[in-house]
Amino acid sequence: MAASKTSAQALQAENQKLHREIEALKQQLKKLEHDNRESNEGIQMLFNDLYKKHQKLQVIDKLKSDFISTVSHELKTPLTMIKAGISQVHDGVLGDVTQDQKEALDGVFTMIALEEKDIRNNFAARTTDLLRRVFGLQD
Repeated sequence: MAASKTSAQALQAENQKLHREIEALKQQLKKLEHDNRESNEGIQMLFNDLYKKHQKLQVIDKLKSDFISTVSHELKTPLTMIKAGISQVHDGVLGDVTQDQKEALDGVFTMIALEEKDIRNNFAARTTDLLRRVFGLQD
């Protein structure tokens, strides 16, 4: 009978130890669940902030594209008219043209082509830089 009493006491002690371990694990689980909720809330706040910034950037990008398109068109239109007039002179529509005059007009065509290329390539980059400064955006 003493052996069974000792065995029962040992089982009871083991049972109490296991209950303490279970309680400790429950506390750890509660802390992990709390930490997880806080992390999820933080992630949600960051996502919302990022989404708002993304929407703002889309609006700015559309404004930039419209602005570049309009100004580029306004810059190219006079060049197109100049090219048309020079082409008529070059081709002799307005009268006889010497070889020296044709070569000079070819040089003007080349300069206009370079200017158009500069408008296409550099204007967009300069405008983008300007808009970044105006709206306080970083690369």
